[in-house]
Amino acid sequence: IDDLKKCVSDTLQFFVMHMLGNHFRYEYRYPQEFEIYKPVMGKSFSYLSLTKENKEKLINAYDNCILYLDYFMDELISYVDSLNRSAVVVYMSDHGESFWEDERNLSLHGSYEISEYEFHVPMLVWYSDEYANKYPEKVENLQKNKTKAVSSQVLFYSLLDMANVKEVVDSTKSI
Repeated sequence: IDDLKKCVSDTLQFFVMHMLGNHFRYEYRYPQEFEIYKPVMGKSFSYLSLTKENKEKLINAYDNCILYLDYFMDELISYVDSLNRSAVVVYMSDHGESFWEDERNLSLHGSYEISEYEFHVPMLVWYSDEYANKYPEKVENLQKNKTKAVSSQVLFYSLLDMANVKEVVDSTKSI
């Protein structure tokens, strides 16, 4: 967020922030003060420790990542909100994780099989009051679609639409 602050100006801007996020080795993805859920595997374990017996430790570390992501998003939205300008913040995860939830015993992501836990991912859209006042029809559409199941295919079109780029290739894919 400090790097973002250095780039923000009074001109029309579009930023993409790529986060490494909640990818394995989870303990490397959050500061120590966010290690609330314990026990965790620790930073020095072997990949041979990725077993169902260590499921609780892995999930605890994953939950610590989620806790840190929530903190980061809160900080980001608070900063953008403090700018008092028309703005939108969008977050979408690229995938979820499996933790031995069914008889297939899949773990993490990217297996030869995909579980529902990998492709059901969160999407968050926050908009400023200034944005809502400037684009009430876009906010109304967001509200209408807030419980709709969508795929990551909507992200590109929705970002263009939210930014009011008129050359949207297929506006029917925008939320």
